[in-house]
Amino acid sequence: MKDLENITMDAKPNKEVYPKDIQNKIYPLAKEIVGNIIKDNPDIYLANVFGSIARKDMGVYDRVYDNKRWGSDIDVVCIVDPNFKAPEQWSYRGSAKAFDVYDVDAIENYMPELGKKDLPIHPVKFLIYIPGKHDYDEAKQWSAIDIKDAKSKGLSVENLYINENELKRVMKK
Repeated sequence: MKDLENITMDAKPNKEVYPKDIQNKIYPLAKEIVGNIIKDNPDIYLANVFGSIARKDMGVYDRVYDNKRWGSDIDVVCIVDPNFKAPEQWSYRGSAKAFDVYDVDAIENYMPELGKKDLPIHPVKFLIYIPGKHDYDEAKQWSAIDIKDAKSKGLSVENLYINENELKRVMKK
C-alpha cells in the first residue's frame, strides 16, 4: 500500500491560468463528471470540491508536477459507506490517515481543445474518507470535508452532493 504521508512533492511549477471562457467550460464539466461518478457509486454520501476548480483558477503548468500531471487537478473529498469498494477503473494513488486517494477521470478526456499529453493535464482526484478507517480531524486539516471549517480557513469549497440521511447514519458510528 502506498503511503501518501511519505511522498515528497516538488514546489508547484509556474501555472498559466486559463482565460474565463475555458474556466467557464471546465467547472460545469467537472461537476457533471463528478455527478456521473456519484450516480454510479451509491455508497458515496458526500462530495465536496475544493482548490483551484472552486476558485476558478485552473491552469496548465510549465512542467510536470508530482510526476502525475501537467495542470491543476480537480480535488473532490468524499465521505463514503464503511463498506465502500472503489471501482476497478479508478487509479489508486495511496493512503493516509485522512483518506485513500484515487484518480478517477481527467477533464481533457472531454475537452478536445485542451489536447492530450503523456500524463493527464487535469485529473479528477477523489479523496475518500471511510468512517471507522480514517481520522476525521486529519481529514478536516488536509481537505474541505467540512464546509464550515474549510471556509473558516479561507478555502474555496462547494458541496456537489450530499445524502444527509446516510451521511448522518455512517458518521454516528
